[in-house]
Amino acid sequence: MYDNGDSFIAFTALGSVILFMYLAHKKRKKMQKFLSQDYEHQL
Repeated sequence: MYDNGDSFIAFTALGSVILFMYLAHKKRKKMQKFLSQDYEHQL
């Protein structure tokens, strides 16, 4: 029971980290595209 709970917490934390990194990566790609458009617009 204790081991199972421990692994579940670890798995959930790992899943949260992976999800966060994935979302941050998508957001950064979108932001880079937006910034590059904004930069070209200023030129």
